[in-house]
Amino acid sequence: MPKRDKHSRTFTKKQLTDLIRKHDGNLTAIAREADCVRQTVYSSIERYGLGEVVDEVRETLVDVAEQSLHELVRERHPSAIFFYLKTQGKRRGYVERSEQTGVDGGPIRMQMDKPPRAATVEEWVGYKNRIAEAVDDSWSD
Repeated sequence: MPKRDKHSRTFTKKQLTDLIRKHDGNLTAIAREADCVRQTVYSSIERYGLGEVVDEVRETLVDVAEQSLHELVRERHPSAIFFYLKTQGKRRGYVERSEQTGVDGGPIRMQMDKPPRAATVEEWVGYKNRIAEAVDDSWSD
């Protein structure tokens, strides 16, 4: 029996819908079971307009994951509690912060060994301001 080309696989709309639901929208798993390449699955989903089905089953799986997380929190699993507070408890102050300081908690000091070339005072001030903004941006991350 000749080997089938993995690019030539075809689906009916019902077959593909059933596979999407069976594999919770995991297109790689669908392609593996159907013995075809993922691009064939993507193309078939587009052809039949099944993108909403994929989104629906993936959202359902997110609901299942959230419910499992809630159960673990209720069972007092430390990692689940930590994750939940870090992602859902921000307005109550459960946030991670990273403070950067210089030596012994002092200010960060920067030294330029070679100043940039500036033709005018305005260019020099602009360069200085860009450095200050870059430092401010790195603190807000």
